Amino acid sequence: MIQISAAAALLVNMTGCSAIKESLASQVEVPTLEKQVNRVAIGMTIVRENNVMSNLMEISGDAVWPRLIAADLNATEQKYLAAVLKKDPYYMTVRYSEPIQRKMLGCSAGMKQLNDMTGFDISAIAGAVADPISPLTYRAVQKLEILYGKNRANWPDPFEFDPAAENFLSFKNAKLKLVEASTTDAYKTLDEALIALTPTNYQKDLTQAKDEMLKAQKNVASLKGQEGSLKTVLNQDQEKRSTPAKNPGYTPLSEQDKKNINDQLNDLAAQITQAEADADEKQKIYFTLLDDASTALKSDIKLDKEQVKLARNVNIVSKEIENGADEAYSAFGVALANVGTQPILQNFPTELVSLARAAARFPRFAEQFKIRIERLTKNALYFLPNMGMGSYYAHKQAAVAAKYEEITNIIVEAADAKAEADKASVQDAKEQKNEDNATSTQQDVK
Repeated sequence: MIQISAAAALLVNMTGCSAIKESLASQVEVPTLEKQVNRVAIGMTIVRENNVMSNLMEISGDAVWPRLIAADLNATEQKYLAAVLKKDPYYMTVRYSEPIQRKMLGCSAGMKQLNDMTGFDISAIAGAVADPISPLTYRAVQKLEILYGKNRANWPDPFEFDPAAENFLSFKNAKLKLVEASTTDAYKTLDEALIALTPTNYQKDLTQAKDEMLKAQKNVASLKGQEGSLKTVLNQDQEKRSTPAKNPGYTPLSEQDKKNINDQLNDLAAQITQAEADADEKQKIYFTLLDDASTALKSDIKLDKEQVKLARNVNIVSKEIENGADEAYSAFGVALANVGTQPILQNFPTELVSLARAAARFPRFAEQFKIRIERLTKNALYFLPNMGMGSYYAHKQAAVAAKYEEITNIIVEAADAKAEADKASVQDAKEQKNEDNATSTQQDVK
């Protein structure tokens, strides 16, 4: 009984940031491709939300949405979001498919190690104590509510994959919530707001450098998407070759076909190396200009009230984008590591059979299982391309956001220091006045 309690406590009381919890959860789950695909989907959702916050949400000094985005998730909100998520076919039915998949697919390598350590089959209780909704998923859906409003008809589908690089950063079929009217200067993008905080003589060059950097980054993402698509073709061929009984009528790729694809991959690898170097150089130019603008800003901070308010909001959003990008990058990394270290791709045909069996055993959820199978079959094709593009964008979003934090901190910290100095000055004046009054009273008494 002690072993069972300790194991259950370990599963339930995972502590640390969302990314760490995501990694730990992956070590004690049934190793399915669906779980990895869903991780990539949530990572993509976070990357897209970062793009929305950067480029589609009007920002000003008095905008309220930055503080809402950065707020912690409380128990009431988590309960509401859990109810929303459990309307999705996966979360509605995962508790029914999990035991079947555990028998057919086994448990993860991490679970096996934990079983060996404790001497108890933890997989027998994992499904009962673990929340299938990860902390990253809660945060991602919380942002959807803030950005798109309470009406879920306006929300994008967080599990929608799109292999096209030009559409990767955009949600489809979604309607953003209108930003409240601003009483201060408003900017269409986070970049515009940040650049507006720099000295005027730097702004034109900064805008041009920023545009060139984003164009170069988009080129890298497009190449990575092409690379992922070709790798998917090879992986599918290998999987179908290894299970011919489950893929009757399949014509394997010829050796020449595989050679052609590998030649294309080698060519793409060279193009990606060059494109990444170009994008890194464009980022370096932009960041150098920002550093120069920061130096000029430090030497001539006017601390205009509206400027300070805008800087605070840009700082809040930048921090949230950086944190989100780091979390998304971790989600992509966990999915890639799991696929690379466990026979998840090889077991994909068996996984589909397990879902069909679950549908047969629980006929009232037949439609939900059908949707899961169709969605998984489709998204599996785009798993690698989306992971490649998402990882790259997340890395770049974090770098830019960190630089924006650095610049806005100059204004925010200077404003805070001035406020403290003013407060101290008022206090000193008050004490001096009290001392003068006391002296005057003593003289009157004499």
